[in-house]
Amino acid sequence: MRVISPQMEVHFAGGVTTLATCWKITREDTVELGFTDHDTDLIVGGLDYSSIAGFTPTTLENKSNMSVDNMEVEGQTFPSKITEADLLAGRYDYAEVEIFLVNFEDLTQGKMIMKRGRLGEVRLNKNFFTAEIRGLTARDSWLVDFNKSILQDKVELFCNIYETEKNRWVKAGKPKDIGKFITRSIKWTSELESHLKRGTSLQYDESYVADALYRPFVNRAMYYSEALTHRRYQMPTFFPNVNTENKVITFLSIISSWPLSTLATNRIFDYCLLKQGNGATQAIGYWIYGSDGKRQENITNWALDKFRKHYNNIKITKEDIFNYVYGILHDPLYREKYSLNLKREFPNIPLYKDFQKWVGWGKQLMELHIDYARIQPYDLQIIVLKDKKGQEINNPECKLKADKNAGCITIDSATMLSGIPKEAWNYKLGNRSAIEWILEQYKESKPKDKTVREKFNTYQFADYKENVIDLLMRVTRVSVETMKIIQEMKSINSN
Repeated sequence: MRVISPQMEVHFAGGVTTLATCWKITREDTVELGFTDHDTDLIVGGLDYSSIAGFTPTTLENKSNMSVDNMEVEGQTFPSKITEADLLAGRYDYAEVEIFLVNFEDLTQGKMIMKRGRLGEVRLNKNFFTAEIRGLTARDSWLVDFNKSILQDKVELFCNIYETEKNRWVKAGKPKDIGKFITRSIKWTSELESHLKRGTSLQYDESYVADALYRPFVNRAMYYSEALTHRRYQMPTFFPNVNTENKVITFLSIISSWPLSTLATNRIFDYCLLKQGNGATQAIGYWIYGSDGKRQENITNWALDKFRKHYNNIKITKEDIFNYVYGILHDPLYREKYSLNLKREFPNIPLYKDFQKWVGWGKQLMELHIDYARIQPYDLQIIVLKDKKGQEINNPECKLKADKNAGCITIDSATMLSGIPKEAWNYKLGNRSAIEWILEQYKESKPKDKTVREKFNTYQFADYKENVIDLLMRVTRVSVETMKIIQEMKSINSN
């Protein structure tokens, strides 16, 4: 729901409108810039919004399909305020962006916010520049891989290029404009440039390799280094290192166009876990860790006391409350009733009747979702496909295509899985089912990064086929069991 002033509402109702689109960019160094598609400059809220060509409402795209879900801002010409040197130096990486409408004939009517977001990596391509929202590492192509050996090769090459550039920069007298000096064969950010200025040495360290939850029910090896993982935010509070024991409830609702999604894990996770492109996955952990390595339960004694008094039960534990929260976040009635609130603020947890029942459901769901790789596989039928002559197909082509109505998945041109129950497709995280998340992640595609694409484009689905079939069977079981519990929640709500 967009909030507008009564004056602007009257203006809209008048039929003929005099609207201009404005873009406000706030860089991480707090520098603010304003642009508008109006034919003259505007001053809104004390900030000068420069009139520029190449920015129109059509240049802001919302892409939402099985492979992309992000916000893109594009321009064919560089506004004078935005210099190529600043772009190359990464000064616009991760800047905040606000897009809004104003009545250019009466700016006192206020503004109507259309979208807020955060840019990611800014790419240059001849006369074009594109800012795309990205995930945890900002270097997924370099720091994430299904194969740990290939991940090591990529990180070692990255570190070698960095060290070469650092030495070359020092020998050149440490020129101030690092963005123009360094090679672009690796992904530089303002944070990495800071490491270069400080003389930080980088080398591969196996102790930084985490078995991370990259997307729902899809693990990948991730290099979890402070220097290379751009913007770790609060992740070290939950996972100071790759061997830390914890369990977290991840969720996505705020600034998301999709309903609340939630998934428990005991692993380091990517910020794009529940929504590819612009991340925004948040989490609450059972344990939080201090800088001294000591941990404490994340649920306060005040909250524990509140639950015990409300339910008149001194045996309630903090783990009970953690499980209760996970159960509530799956409740269809809760999601429907508080859908608007969940898009604006951190989830508030109501105190339901029958506390222990919701604790039990939350515990079951948490065990299903954390231990999905060890759950009993669902009994799906593996069908071997033949060619037109009835012969076995050699070197089959990767498909990973679902047919929900038929209850089957074409794995490749030689194999099909059938017998997937309808309810399995109903277990969704965001805009797709758990099964579809897996299919998307294992498809063959070329790396986006040019250097990685040239040197490490080695992924072949055939190497992971048997593992994927096994994973699909297990996650089908997880999906079916999850939907059973959700149906029980619906039943108790209807009584």
